[in-house]
Amino acid sequence: MDEAEWLMTENVQAMIDLITAAHSRHGEPALVSFKKIRLFECAVCRHVWDAKNCRQCGGLKMIVLPYNEDTEGGFAVCDSCGATGRTPSLTNGDCRDAVKVAEHFIDGQVGYEAMREFRETLPNLDHPDFAQMQLVINCCMADGWRQAGVLCEVASYHFKVPVRELADILRDVIGNPFRDHDYTILPVPSLAAQTAVDMAKTIYNNRAYERLPILADALEDAGCGKADVLDHLRLLGTHVRGCWALDVVAGNKR
Repeated sequence: MDEAEWLMTENVQAMIDLITAAHSRHGEPALVSFKKIRLFECAVCRHVWDAKNCRQCGGLKMIVLPYNEDTEGGFAVCDSCGATGRTPSLTNGDCRDAVKVAEHFIDGQVGYEAMREFRETLPNLDHPDFAQMQLVINCCMADGWRQAGVLCEVASYHFKVPVRELADILRDVIGNPFRDHDYTILPVPSLAAQTAVDMAKTIYNNRAYERLPILADALEDAGCGKADVLDHLRLLGTHVRGCWALDVVAGNKR
């Protein structure tokens, strides 16, 4: 895969293979860090978690049907178009907690042992919410990058997440692996620069991604001339926790 294909492809498995392939060859480092892959996995879980609309028509009213042993999980029907599918949102409390624990691990708030112990408390995959369990358990695995492809398959098959959305999430987290994003955004310290950095940290902590264009304006006012960062922050589309441009500004080391 070359740079042009990376920027346009919807083949999320090929993208994952590209950024993790080196990790399996003689101990060579991957193109991205282990934490970045786990950020992507958590972002996919959050994407399912936040889903409220029908994947077919965009309708906002999804009616959850009773558990059915034949379908092995919760189903929902759209009140607008009548389409049926797996329950579109992450409703199980244990599953939501699993995502939070994985995110705390990324941020250094809990160690791997705590994450592993929590994973062992999750119900078995024969639980009525087995699809949700199967989705989130991949976030708590030791080799998170190995599970990224499996997690995408679960999100696409069980929760009907379009592959284009998965690819966009991965691009938002990873950026462009063919270019170096490890550089200083604001080389000259100033009050305006510190204001921009503080804003970036607030956006990260509050998941206030609608404020990213405002952050881009603040960076420009502070003297930032990195077009790729500014353009990405102003991009109308998918932004998640772990957004590469936001991490660069906030100083999050991944």
